[in-house]
Amino acid sequence: MANLTITVPDDLLQEARVRAVREGTSVNAILREHLQQYVGQEERNRKLAEAFRKSAAEIIALQRAEGAARKNAGSVPSEAARGGRSIRQIVNDERMEELERRRAKHRSTNP
Repeated sequence: MANLTITVPDDLLQEARVRAVREGTSVNAILREHLQQYVGQEERNRKLAEAFRKSAAEIIALQRAEGAARKNAGSVPSEAARGGRSIRQIVNDERMEELERRRAKHRSTNP
């Protein structure tokens, strides 16, 4: 392991040592952990950005497919643009979701 020298105000270091002792650790361990989090944050941000780009691309593709379907069939999206579900299935699913929300609300207000 490499050694690192940093300059901090005396009172800050003293407070950090006191807190570290209370927490059963050391200032060195705390700084090492913070550096690991700092370095790892870049990788997490990169993964999040990649996931966002993929999601955005999927949304754009769905919007394009839905737009093309509307041009070809009036204002009703194609079955492919609806994820393979019929309009009746979509409406029934939405009704069931609403019913479940109402039941959950009723259960929470009437235990």
